[in-house]
Amino acid sequence: FDYSHIKKVMDYCINADPDGFFIPRIPLYSHNLTWWEKYFPEDITTYEDGTKSVVSISSDVWFSQSIEALNNGIDYINSIEKYSKRIVGYHLTCGNTGEWFYYNYREKGIDYSESNRKGFTEWLKKKYIQIENLNKDWGKTFQDFNDVCIPKIPCNLSGINTNRVILKKGNDD
Repeated sequence: FDYSHIKKVMDYCINADPDGFFIPRIPLYSHNLTWWEKYFPEDITTYEDGTKSVVSISSDVWFSQSIEALNNGIDYINSIEKYSKRIVGYHLTCGNTGEWFYYNYREKGIDYSESNRKGFTEWLKKKYIQIENLNKDWGKTFQDFNDVCIPKIPCNLSGINTNRVILKKGNDD
């Protein structure tokens, strides 16, 4: 990882306020997907219409690589005392506007990528324990958790979150 840009930003901030303390905003994503999609095609946000966007935040590979990059970046900052003594915290960002929403959520809907489907399946297993419990709640006859797809949720350009209506049961989880 190349963290040389951190030095430039930190030096700029220190020059602007020699007595200042800082909370760096750290984006955990990249818009450069050429290499990512080549090696991790199942980990790209995929919309209902089949179009693709950025790295899926449900990707285990993305998560582990983000943690590694974050730890290395923090280690870099901590290795330089004039920077480390001025850090009071870190603001981690990802997703649309760095607020952890899926990109294009309002326009394109949710992520139907394979990595998100796998994450959804794992969440269902933890929540329902047995497929019979899910079938009872959902009024379905799935044979296995892997048979369950992420429900199709209408895209709503008005800004009203239709997820609350469609997936109301389980909002507490």
